Amino acid sequence: MLVTRVGDTGHQRRTYGYGGGEPAAFDSYRLPADRIAELLERAGFVVTGRTLQEPEAGAKRPVAGFLARKPEAGSREPGAGARKPGAGSRGPGPGSRKPAGRSPPGVVRPAS
Repeated sequence: MLVTRVGDTGHQRRTYGYGGGEPAAFDSYRLPADRIAELLERAGFVVTGRTLQEPEAGAKRPVAGFLARKPEAGSREPGAGARKPGAGSRGPGPGSRKPAGRSPPGVVRPAS
């Protein structure tokens, strides 16, 4: 499941500080919901559900939710086989260092 605010502003460099803490700089990507679904499918996921919620009072952006899963082995579903060879790894184990160049959890970056 992926839930995020959506839009078409692309990349923004932002800085926030919560609870009186030091502000932290971070990158923000606001993509249209259709683009996020496309990226999930290109990454080999099968999108099984989508929601789009209009902004609540005081909010500026709509919220999109996506339910996606990996296709079953040998499946001919859209998204099956879209992954690169060797992409079946679950990633580093507990305590491993984060590989360079990977996005933080929950961040979907456009393919280059």
